[in-house]
This record gives sequence, C-alpha cells and structure tokens, in this order.
Amino acid sequence: MRCQNCGSELQGRFCSDCGQEDRDMDISLREFVGELLGNLVSFDSRVWRTLVPLLFRPGELTARYLAGQRVRFVPPVRLYVFVSILYFLLMAWIGADGEVLRGVDGVTGGPTPEEIVAEADVPEFFRGVLADPAAFRRAFLQGLSYLMFFLVPAFAGLTALAYWRRKRPYLHHLLFAVHIHAFVFLLLSVQVLLEASVVLRSVGELLTLAIPVYLYMGLRRVYGGRRWVAGIRVAALLMSYMLILGLSVAALALLLIYVWSR
Repeated sequence: MRCQNCGSELQGRFCSDCGQEDRDMDISLREFVGELLGNLVSFDSRVWRTLVPLLFRPGELTARYLAGQRVRFVPPVRLYVFVSILYFLLMAWIGADGEVLRGVDGVTGGPTPEEIVAEADVPEFFRGVLADPAAFRRAFLQGLSYLMFFLVPAFAGLTALAYWRRKRPYLHHLLFAVHIHAFVFLLLSVQVLLEASVVLRSVGELLTLAIPVYLYMGLRRVYGGRRWVAGIRVAALLMSYMLILGLSVAALALLLIYVWSR
C-alpha cells in the first residue's frame, strides 16, 4: 500500500512522510456528515482547552506547550492571528471612544471632513488625512496589525535579555511572547465591546490593569525565580516594550500622514 498523495509506502493508517490519512472516499453521506461533525467537535474542544488556560492561568499554556503537550491546543501562531484579527475588526467597527461607526465615511455625525479642512487653519501636511479620515483610519489599523505582528519577536528579544542567564532558546521566549500578545488582544477585544456600553465603559477601562498582573504571573509560571526579581523584570519589560511600541506607532502614523499628504 502506498500513499495516494505522495506515493510513499504506508506503514500504518497515516503516511509517515506527508501525514495524510489512508482512507476510502467511497463512503455514504451519513458517514461523511458524522466525520465532519466529529472534526468540528474536536476543533471546538481544542479552542476551549486553549482559551481557558490562556485567560485564567497565565503561563500555563506556554509551559505545557514546551513540555510537549501540543496536539491538545490551538497552534500558537494560529491563535495569535485569530485573536488579532478579531481585535482589529472590532476596532474597525467600533470607534476608539466606544461609538459604533456608521455611514459610508465611518463618522458618527457633525461637520464633514471637507468642511473641517475648509474652515480650520490646518497645515498642508495634515489636509490629506482630514480629507478622508475614514480611509486613513482603515489604513492605520491595517498597518498597525502588521506592525504588532513584527513587534512580537521584539518582545521575545526583551524577554531573552531579561533572562539571559537562563540560556534558554529564543524559541521559548517567542512562544511566551505569542501567548502574552494573544491574551492582550483578547483582553482589548473585550474592552472595546465594554466601552461600547455607557454603563460598562468604566469596567472596560480597568481591564488594562490586568496586563502587568498577568505578565508577572506568566513569568513566574514559565521562568520561575524570586517574586521581587520577577516584579522588577515585569516593570523593565513593560517600560522597554511600551517605548518601542510608542516609537513604532508614531513612525507608522507619520509615514501614513506623509503618504496621505502627497
């Protein structure tokens, strides 16, 4: 028996080279639907097995993944991509002040962009942005999503510097960084939804306070060490990363403003 996909000799149910299952496609509709539902249930269970430790047990998902327990959970990169897309879609739908964007131009009312540019003494450098703020917002969010993807390795590098005496592979720090960013994006997604409500807006603003606590507990779970040393490392990591993030976001905004002004 040979694999129908790559032609390699089969030693069992799955091909040892490409991983494809050796199966007969001459099956009934009932069997096909049953198999499809089984795959969906299996995927759903993996999602819940991933989200629960990610949200409520900081660092456990990284530790278990490094311990070899990978099949039970959603792959880290896929998890990050999903939650980041969720967050930026919510940001594109809901304004920064919690108001749902309406209309073709993405504004909630008031004077038009053309009226603002005409009446205000706006420098020429910013006129292109004010002429179409909705398009600029979409471009900025898209650029920010790409920027955050490249900042994950930067956070991993900072973590590696914080624990340089441990001599751990960079991949370990990168995995921890991916899970931390996935948690932050989930938290920010909940915050965006809460800020859309006048009653729950104050609760959403308090959620950001959970980030340093989560990072501290995650570092303790994955890297160990003394409590006060972990606290110093959390403060150093956050300050360093926020500086890099702020400079990167400012550079992105200036670049887009320059492009819009031409």
